Amino acid sequence: MPERIYSQLLGELTQDQEFDDWWHSPPVAIPFFDGLLLPVIITDISAADTEFIDQADACLREFWTKHTSDRLAASELVFHNAHEFCEAVGEPLGIDDPTDIWQQVHPTRVVISWRPYGDKDVYLTVECECDWEVEHGLQLVFRRGRMLTRVSQYDGHLTEADAYGLPDERDKLLSAYNTTFAS
Repeated sequence: MPERIYSQLLGELTQDQEFDDWWHSPPVAIPFFDGLLLPVIITDISAADTEFIDQADACLREFWTKHTSDRLAASELVFHNAHEFCEAVGEPLGIDDPTDIWQQVHPTRVVISWRPYGDKDVYLTVECECDWEVEHGLQLVFRRGRMLTRVSQYDGHLTEADAYGLPDERDKLLSAYNTTFAS
């Protein structure tokens, strides 16, 4: 029988039937996507790891402060990702206004996990299907839920640095986060 853990923000989370270190919430409203209901999954933790549950809650609390205006501010990054892909495969994107890109983005779930490399921080990923990249979709990654640090096809990496074996300093969005939130 699956175990359950408790999140202050999400309530009771149910253990995944296949991966015993994944925990699922019922769908919750995501302000970044105009209140769209999405499940939240917290990964790579044991039921006893209350410290990570608290950090996941803090990450989600930060992300919940992001609204439509924040999503629209990210339009250029998502549009660039789509345009690059379509150019590479020789297909037209079919839109000219970057803010229209969101009509082709279909969020499916939110995943909160640890970065296994570098800063080993907590990251929130919004996994999406998208019209231009049907096979690999789109991921929007936020470090600590605060700031967008990666826009890419879904490849399992939380940063460009990890995806391409680069030092964190050469990852443009991650470096912007580090500059913005320097201690």
